[in-house]
Amino acid sequence: MEAVATKRQQTMAKRDREFAVLEKRTKKRLRKEAARAEQSDEPTVQEPYVPDADSVRDAQGRVIPVDFDPKL
Repeated sequence: MEAVATKRQQTMAKRDREFAVLEKRTKKRLRKEAARAEQSDEPTVQEPYVPDADSVRDAQGRVIPVDFDPKL
């Protein structure tokens, strides 16, 4: 009876190893795809954020003037 249990443990260990390898490959592929996408999407110069006139409003909907300094 012990031989069956040992064989089952070996089989399960093999399945676990194969699953770990598959998981590692998947993570590596996703990491590479994300890096590739980031390189292609990234502009060469980052544009500073400039709020629109309607981006800051009070409770009544009136525009609040903003003194914006992109260097901060």
